[in-house]
Amino acid sequence: MSGSLLIVMAMFGSPASATAVSGFLYVLHFIPPLLVLLQLRRRDSASPAFETPLPQSILPSAFAMTVLLLVASGMKGITGGIIWIGIGAAVTWMRARTSRHENVR
Repeated sequence: MSGSLLIVMAMFGSPASATAVSGFLYVLHFIPPLLVLLQLRRRDSASPAFETPLPQSILPSAFAMTVLLLVASGMKGITGGIIWIGIGAAVTWMRARTSRHENVR
């Protein structure tokens, strides 16, 4: 669904805007796995869950590059991506609310 809407946006709107928004959304999905890796690395046991070479530089570099790519999508990408996520959240909320009301009846 989301991909179809981006194609329609590129065909009838602005290909540059569609590219910026899709780039922002693509890079944004890397943040949760990076946060999980950071949490696994810093768990309470004596040894971390996994080893990486140069751990003090790899994870900060990954976060820095992710932020750099998010910023590189520009204001169109950031604004469009946030609006895209907001619309998706609203649709999901409305569907969940509708299904709850149908289950009650």
